Amino acid sequence: MSDDTKTPDLVQEALDRFQICVQAEAQQRTREIDDLKFQVPELQWPAEVRDQRTAQTVNGIALAARPMLAIPKLDQPIQLVLNQEKAAHLGVQVHPLTEEADDDTAEVLQGLYRAIEVDSRANLARSWAFERAVKAGRGAYRILKEYDDDSDHPSDQKIVIKRIYEQGAVYFDPAANEPDASDAEYAFVVTDVPIARYRRQYQDSALAAYSDEAFVALGNEHEGWITGDGDARAIRVAEYFTVETQTEDATWDGGTRPKATRVVHWCTLNAIEQLDAQVWDGRYIPLVRTVGRELIPFDGEKRCVGLISQNKDAQRLFNYAASASVEMAALETKASHAIDPQAIEQYETWWQQKNVRNFPYLPYRRFVNGQDLGEPVPIQADMSKMQVNAMLLQQAGEFIHAGTATFEPSLGNQSPNVRTKGATLALQSQSEQANSNWLDNLAEISMTHEARVVLDLIPHVYDRPGRVARILDGEDNPKQVMFNAPFTVQNKRPRPLPPGMPPPPDAKHYDLTKGRYGVTVSVGKAYKSRVEQGKDELGQLFQAEPELFKILGDIYLKFADFPGHREAADRIKKMLPPPLQDQDGQQDAKLQLDQAKAALEHLQQQLQAMAKALETDQVKVDGQITQAKIKASVDLQKTVMDNATKLAVARITAAKASLDAAREDAEEALALNQTQSHEATQNAMDRQHEMNLAEQQHQQALQQAQQAHEQAVVQAEQGQDHTLQQGDQAAAHASDAAVQQAALQPPETGAE
Repeated sequence: MSDDTKTPDLVQEALDRFQICVQAEAQQRTREIDDLKFQVPELQWPAEVRDQRTAQTVNGIALAARPMLAIPKLDQPIQLVLNQEKAAHLGVQVHPLTEEADDDTAEVLQGLYRAIEVDSRANLARSWAFERAVKAGRGAYRILKEYDDDSDHPSDQKIVIKRIYEQGAVYFDPAANEPDASDAEYAFVVTDVPIARYRRQYQDSALAAYSDEAFVALGNEHEGWITGDGDARAIRVAEYFTVETQTEDATWDGGTRPKATRVVHWCTLNAIEQLDAQVWDGRYIPLVRTVGRELIPFDGEKRCVGLISQNKDAQRLFNYAASASVEMAALETKASHAIDPQAIEQYETWWQQKNVRNFPYLPYRRFVNGQDLGEPVPIQADMSKMQVNAMLLQQAGEFIHAGTATFEPSLGNQSPNVRTKGATLALQSQSEQANSNWLDNLAEISMTHEARVVLDLIPHVYDRPGRVARILDGEDNPKQVMFNAPFTVQNKRPRPLPPGMPPPPDAKHYDLTKGRYGVTVSVGKAYKSRVEQGKDELGQLFQAEPELFKILGDIYLKFADFPGHREAADRIKKMLPPPLQDQDGQQDAKLQLDQAKAALEHLQQQLQAMAKALETDQVKVDGQITQAKIKASVDLQKTVMDNATKLAVARITAAKASLDAAREDAEEALALNQTQSHEATQNAMDRQHEMNLAEQQHQQALQQAQQAHEQAVVQAEQGQDHTLQQGDQAAAHASDAAVQQAALQPPETGAE
């Protein structure tokens, strides 16, 4: 090898560390591969046993293959555990940690996280790694950056969560002690690339120009990095992640302390050269490990196991017993015979093949030298072995149930030893609790670290000010937001503020660079929609407390999906207790009453101010006239207010008692008040007729107020509350006009 291809320091460091990983995990990986082979039924038989039971020739006699049944008894309990993960809703909840963080930004981050999960189909990556952990003890998936083709800016990237098909290609720092390997100082993802593809992808690399002899020499020097020969040759390419810790002094009021900062380097290399390199944006190696069951070390070796390793013997016992039962049944019609060897001389070949061929007859010699050898006597098979094999089958099944904590009721079968529904449910619950550790590890170990990596990466990937991205709310409804710049929402789309414009009160600003956020992962039942979840949870609530249906039944029926469910919800709503009915209408009536009171208080204040101005004898008459006019307006406004008050009382009373009876009472009260209002208005008009012609304008104003009042009352009788409010306002306006006119007109003599 020439000097220009000597291994650089970084590559040599990677090769040395990779060799440490291989040696440290050798036995663990051997166990994992053996466990994964058990997925294939025919590979459940050990190689030496398979060789003994295959067809062979002994002493020139062909022996048929012995039965080797492989019944996948482990598949069903394993699949139940895997389906628990698929049926679970693993939710990431984002919450602020520091003072600069806020709840609104946390909610947006959670919506962005959910969009990342959905767009990259994160459930596929998690399920794939989870399945390997359940079967063999460990798995892994990864977090990447990709260019966002849906963005309107060519430099925008997005975060994706991807599966690793060959999960055995992931190697973590053996010195890492955390179950999620978050404290690992380095990690590898290796891929064996076919030589043709390697030369296309890395055509400028030194290794692409190697000859066959150079490849052979390199493969001998670095075992495993060059495999195969000719066109079948493959070159190992490794992604190498390494963590560099940089320390600097952090200063605050009162002192300083050293603060460590993690910097992650990511490069791609082969056995002799670095192919590319970059500094990773986040502080964590973007690989997520899944763990099945981690055993406490006792000999310095780290062990992780799945469901297969601890149930291999029970599965093999079941296969052996099933095969032996079939073999015994096959031998039942092929009984051996007790016979004198002289009787089958010259016919040995026939008798040797009698159990493998269907001869129409078997010749033998009855008499030899005048001696009667007798007929061959068949030896009956010992069928007691069939009973032993049946017992072994049953016992092997019990071993598998015990090893997987999955009993017959959990598999949909009725156990003969369980006779009550309560006992059946207890066994099912016991199975779920015994296997909950697999799902808990995915949530508490893997997804918690995944969320930590993603949240640390988001400010670096979604960093362009003014970038618009899609998020998903709590019900998976899409929504668009803008990052790192203030904006307003117009037609459900974020719009940036014009340059130099101060932010309006409704402006939003989600600055992803400020504050730190934490996560919690919750495990719940998975639903196709939030509506289905609401219906299910309310249904469970009603089962526990049926009386709550009287209060929440209308909401439950809105979530339903059967013909007439809306009509049923409306009917149930009418049967709700009065405090829960028509709360909006009561609030509107109260608002009307408050507004009428405010208008009355305003008129009374004007009346008091005018009375003070009428202290001299010269303006006494004018003051009396004006006071009479204002009093008439006050009486009119008070009457309108009384009408509104009694109407509101009538509506509230109708909601609390019988609606029809209360409405009739309200209408009678309204008619009575209308008569009183008419009499008060007529008296005011009589007094105005006694005034001279100068007061006609005042009379017209009062008549207009009366007409507005009468129109408001009629419309109030028809249930148009908003028109009553308009009539009150018109009456108040007319009264104000009357006051102004009275101040402008000269006083008349002869009035009261």
